[in-house]
Amino acid sequence: MQILKTTIILGIILISYANLAVADMPFRMQAELGIGEKADSNIYRRTNNTSDYITELNPNLRLMFPFSRRTTGNFQYSFGLEQYRSNRFVNTRNHDISLSIEDKLTNRFSLALRDNIRKSNLPDALDEGSNFIFNYWQNAPRIEGRYRISKNTLVNSSYEYQRRNYTDRRISSTSNIKQKDICHNIGSTLVRQLGQHTAGAFAYQYRINSSNDNYFDYTNHRISALLLRNFLFASPLQVMYQFERRVYPHQVKGIMRRDNRHTVLLNLITPLKPWLALSGSYAFQLNRSNTRDYKVSLGTVKLVFSWGSIKPEKQKPKSLDAATYYKLGIYYTKRGEFDKAATAFNKSLSLNPNDAKTYANLGFVYIAQKDFEHALTACKRAVELDPDMAEAHTNLGIAYYKMGMQKSAAEEWKTVLRLEPTNERVRALLQELNAESQ
Repeated sequence: MQILKTTIILGIILISYANLAVADMPFRMQAELGIGEKADSNIYRRTNNTSDYITELNPNLRLMFPFSRRTTGNFQYSFGLEQYRSNRFVNTRNHDISLSIEDKLTNRFSLALRDNIRKSNLPDALDEGSNFIFNYWQNAPRIEGRYRISKNTLVNSSYEYQRRNYTDRRISSTSNIKQKDICHNIGSTLVRQLGQHTAGAFAYQYRINSSNDNYFDYTNHRISALLLRNFLFASPLQVMYQFERRVYPHQVKGIMRRDNRHTVLLNLITPLKPWLALSGSYAFQLNRSNTRDYKVSLGTVKLVFSWGSIKPEKQKPKSLDAATYYKLGIYYTKRGEFDKAATAFNKSLSLNPNDAKTYANLGFVYIAQKDFEHALTACKRAVELDPDMAEAHTNLGIAYYKMGMQKSAAEEWKTVLRLEPTNERVRALLQELNAESQ
């Protein structure tokens, strides 16, 4: 209860600090309603490898607090309900309240502080013959840093401290001490844009769980690989594989318990309306253990309703620098797209007006377009900026020649041969010009 009071106070502080009325805040509300079928061979969940039908309900509300252009706060409440038709022992209910403040420190790096409060029930069993539902409160503060390595690559690293207090689970049948777990999570994720419609992610997480009941102590390594693919009819298709290795310090029947868990997830979302989408997913999990093995499969179909004033953030087109426009001009020149090449070179010169090489290439493009007056102007400027650039003198000579100024053309090409005595192309042009004048 004290945790809930603290969370409410923090929420009020956020609203007051933002100096916004709740009605005017950017918000998003979303609700998921799903049905599915689940098969679970874990004897502790009492399904005995038979299928059971499941109904899911997940409404949530998110409020955004724009403190400044670079700092944003978020408040979110969500409720999760899983209801099984024939196996009431595994029904779950979760209440989650999340608070976060994210600050974009630089163009590449941002830092976020988050806290999540959860009130939940946990299906479990003390032995194979008895089922219990364990309620708990959980608090999980988290610090997260995100760094953009390049335009298409970013890395996210985080640390989370998780404290879970059970309201009705004792550390033993003869003790009145309630179980408390403290968990440390350290993780990192690498995200890479693989194409216009494809992205991939690779994640690693290390987890240490310490409990006042040593039976629940463990260390956990988790590796995940994720692929996202957008299609015209659906966005996105998600494919994930996850491997998890959990090691317990205690023994079961004289054996140190170790679990190796493999999970495969497929998920596809199809937009039906701006406020409605259809989601289909299938998950399969295989647990290989030296004490017990089990398999879980779950297929669900969901309707996702969403509305609100928080829109997906549109990225503004980034202005390119002079070097990039120059490379773009070279690219279009090689493809013979001279109009686009001229535009790119001119944009490069608007950012770097004293680059002789760009003027020389722009002169070549104007010659290809038969715009000899502009070619003459560009090439003269190139020669002024760099009198020793053979390419500029070559193009200037061609511009003179095309405008009927053979003498000036000959002078430019002779200059080229003084700078580059082995330039056979210009030597041939000069010989051809001399032959025409005789």
